[in-house]
Amino acid sequence: MFAHFDAIDLTENHISQLHHDLLVHSNKDERHRGNYKTNTNHVVAFDADGNETGIVFETATPFDTPRLMSELVQWTRSKLDEGQLHPLLIIAVFVVIFLEIHPYQDGNGRLSRILTTLLLLCSGYAYVSYSSLESVIEKTKENYYACLRGSQYTPVCPRNNLLQRGNCLVGKPAGPGGASLYQPAMGFMIQGLAVMSQGIKHHTALFNMACPQYRLFTSRGCTRCD
Repeated sequence: MFAHFDAIDLTENHISQLHHDLLVHSNKDERHRGNYKTNTNHVVAFDADGNETGIVFETATPFDTPRLMSELVQWTRSKLDEGQLHPLLIIAVFVVIFLEIHPYQDGNGRLSRILTTLLLLCSGYAYVSYSSLESVIEKTKENYYACLRGSQYTPVCPRNNLLQRGNCLVGKPAGPGGASLYQPAMGFMIQGLAVMSQGIKHHTALFNMACPQYRLFTSRGCTRCD
């Protein structure tokens, strides 16, 4: 994907192909990989013994999933093409709603991170190829899920109209403080990119000190690196 990201448009077919490729070596997922879910798959919490303790958030129904995915892709593409909103904001909203839909029976979290990387690369954040978004999320997993929950469904932004919901997330205040609903996810994304950028700068500096004759290109002048 890193070598040919510019040839991968955000379409339902490409998303499903990425899901199929993600699970290609998983025998238990052979039946459904690359296909939208046919059963409910609410996100649930488990205790230390593996017992289910409750539903973290409800996902879209299998019946609604194709329509919602079509609307999500349409909304994301149109907002990126318009160029009126910062791409990080659009990507954060895309991830929030994608995980709220949970379109595939399994593998949605992993696929959302692949799609995040793809959209960041297409938006000029080339340095994400040299760092690990997965690692950043793994180290701050509790905060990651808390931010997603904080940006998801509220009565203020109903789920039944996804285009309206996307616009609501990027613009409508959530409460008396005036904070927009997307802010938790947006904040995590900015923080994660900063961590990735700093990690690259640190390792680049170490390499340049150890091997000055092979000095690596620094972040100065790198697209969207600073």
